[in-house]
Amino acid sequence: MLHALIVVWVSCGLNLYKRLFCVKAASLTLDKLEESYWHEFNDFQLQLRVHVDERDTTLSKACFWLPNPAQIAPLSNAQSCRQQRGDIQS
Repeated sequence: MLHALIVVWVSCGLNLYKRLFCVKAASLTLDKLEESYWHEFNDFQLQLRVHVDERDTTLSKACFWLPNPAQIAPLSNAQSCRQQRGDIQS
């Protein structure tokens, strides 16, 4: 009877160690997956920030080179050009 109890106790103990090993292995796998997820997330955020900065830079350059409609005026002669520059007072 004592021998049977020892066998049951040892087998339960081994079962617990197997379960503990499986839980630890699953925990390590989950930790690796979580770390990978955050690396990919941070890379995505960086790429998005670079893309938005490049887009904003391109738009600001394009808007800089577009003429201001208020500054576009038909010039009839050289005198009106000098008036616009401020050389001649009207």
